[in-house]
Amino acid sequence: MKSRTLRTSARSFLVGLAAATVAFAGVAHWTPAAQPVTATEQVVGVETWARELWTAASSGSSARFETLLEHAPGEIDAALRETLVSYRNSLAAREHERAEQMRKASEELEAELTKAEAERDLSKALVSAVQLVELAPRARRQAVLNDPTLRRVVEAAAAKAHAHEQRGEWLHANELFYRLNLLFDVEATYKADAERLARRLTMIQLYAPRRMWELRNEHRIASGENPLPPYNAVADNYVEKLRGVQKVTVREALRAAADQHVDRVSMLQIVLGGIDAIETLVTTHDLRQTFPSLADDIAREAFLVRLRDVRQRTTAAAHAANLTTLMNTLALIEQANAELLDLPVEAILHEFAGGATSQLDEFSGVIWPEEVRHFERTTQGNFSGVGIHIMMDELRNIKVHSPLEGTPAFLAGIQPGDVIRSVDGVSTVGMGINQAVELITGPRGTKVMLGIERRTKTEDGEEVASTLEFELTRAQIQVRTVKGWQRTGPKENDWNWFIDEDRGIGYLRIIQFTEATTRELDDAIEQMKAKGLTSLILDLRFNPGGLLSEAISVSDRFLTSGTIVSTQNRAGHVGGRRGATSSAKLNQIPVVVLVNEGSASASEIVSGALQDHASDGRMNAVVLGERTFGKGSVQRVWPLPGDNSAMKLTTEYYLLPKGRKIHRQPGASSWGVEPDFEVDMLPSQIAKALEIRQNADILRSGDRELDIPDPRLLLTEGRDLQLHAAVVLLQARTPPASPLTHSVRENRR
Repeated sequence: MKSRTLRTSARSFLVGLAAATVAFAGVAHWTPAAQPVTATEQVVGVETWARELWTAASSGSSARFETLLEHAPGEIDAALRETLVSYRNSLAAREHERAEQMRKASEELEAELTKAEAERDLSKALVSAVQLVELAPRARRQAVLNDPTLRRVVEAAAAKAHAHEQRGEWLHANELFYRLNLLFDVEATYKADAERLARRLTMIQLYAPRRMWELRNEHRIASGENPLPPYNAVADNYVEKLRGVQKVTVREALRAAADQHVDRVSMLQIVLGGIDAIETLVTTHDLRQTFPSLADDIAREAFLVRLRDVRQRTTAAAHAANLTTLMNTLALIEQANAELLDLPVEAILHEFAGGATSQLDEFSGVIWPEEVRHFERTTQGNFSGVGIHIMMDELRNIKVHSPLEGTPAFLAGIQPGDVIRSVDGVSTVGMGINQAVELITGPRGTKVMLGIERRTKTEDGEEVASTLEFELTRAQIQVRTVKGWQRTGPKENDWNWFIDEDRGIGYLRIIQFTEATTRELDDAIEQMKAKGLTSLILDLRFNPGGLLSEAISVSDRFLTSGTIVSTQNRAGHVGGRRGATSSAKLNQIPVVVLVNEGSASASEIVSGALQDHASDGRMNAVVLGERTFGKGSVQRVWPLPGDNSAMKLTTEYYLLPKGRKIHRQPGASSWGVEPDFEVDMLPSQIAKALEIRQNADILRSGDRELDIPDPRLLLTEGRDLQLHAAVVLLQARTPPASPLTHSVRENRR
């Protein structure tokens, strides 16, 4: 009966999708119809039609947009006609694919529910449930979540997750809580559970990495997957990772948290979070190999009794909790530890600080000495290494995705597809990406030896493997953050910047905002303007953000005046206004900004600022795609006393020009930058589009033949509907070059 309810719900949901798909029936042979239309649909001339199409997109009117596509003027040029046909075909294909995938997910969910309760795999059932929700159009997702049968699946999975946790089956519990949190991320129903399990697993990974390998391997085998490669202990020493953890650092970090955090989190809440983390540490039985005293039941239980007493004392302080409360609590925990468990003091301090700062927000925390180098690499866009992008393939090999032009690896002849078998003689078998990165990177001027396995083909077509060694001298590496449409040569800045050269439609992707982003952008703009730039696609999808200063200067290239961003502090005061400085180079052309849920922080500032200015008629821009991530908070970073540690603390929220707060608050239903025109993509489409884009970006080096795809597959195969919609808008707004204009552009090239 339960499965029938779900199947009926899913099928009725699919009927709604089918109704939307009917409009595209037979679309494989669709062409813009030169047919009579109603008075309200009548379009006079291509220019008027293009203007109305743009207005429909900027106002979010999908119905009007579709009507205009359906009744495009007969005199549109052949290239635009072809784009309209392929775009509508791609929309139809998406809806067909959506319906098929939802049907399959519904059947898989039903299949699990028809099994006897003891045989049900609730993890698989939750995978199907998550797929159903993710596949549904955003407006219909709540209806899927409210299905009674899906709710019963959720209740059963939650009960089983808690049972797994009680038995110490952390990975099983984590898997269920993780997926439950995905389903109910807005309500945050299972957020605390997911975070608790994640914290426990993080502790096992840090203090008992071999045990974590065993747990993961057992879990894979039980799930029918291939076992992991043998465990590799390189760079897995917790003593080294905790070097420099000191009490003075914890004290000053948590003092600042209570005094300056934007949400006014109390010292009581901060201290209780630290106590919770210590309890998690002591009750994680998988740490007993590393910390044998945790296996002493009497000592462990005595410590937990003392910890409960500390919690009661701290709670009794209530509103009077202050720095003294913090230091007294730490002293009592350290004393109990010294008398009963004798765990490393650094571990106690590290976990207490982690639990305490977890009460703030996900972007605040202590940056310990071991983490500083990674933090600088991610925020500044440069690091000391050999200059390769690495990935893990399906066989868990560490593989070179692409070398960076001009770097030691590139100049030495390391090529895409090379497998890194060793680093300084240490085997990479069983290594994770982070372990490999730690070994390969290092101080500038130092040497590192990479053992490479390279597969090539003989004249007979037989594939053979050869082993090579490269001694490289580490150098400062600058990661280029502005990319174009298609690579044209062996250098990092060799790009074709036009997605449509005939119409002068430019294409820019900013993958992160680092110190060099605006400089790279200016260079690209000059190249495009020299070749007749008429309009632009600015792709900010999957851009996690970066430096505020760069977000402001990039926005400044599009805006002539007015506010770009301001901030609001913990007292509610609005200040920190940053405005345009008349550096606009792109204010006179139509711009489509692409965003999705991977666009965060600085990306949201840029897209939101352009959206607000466009709504006031100050520029010609449409924000297209899906709602952004909702990371609109300001983190201050400053050094802490101790050994090269730092504090990263959220102290303000960003406000867009019209006063919108983009940060996602717990339980909120609205956040981020909502696109003017929403175009959703299925998870399978997103994955394929990313694969095509990443492989098309590979830098050619050496003489090996590489199967590098043409990025136009994103359009011709209907994989990137958001990009496709942007091309439709700008081709409609931008007429094809006349013979004279075309000649001028060719001469400029």
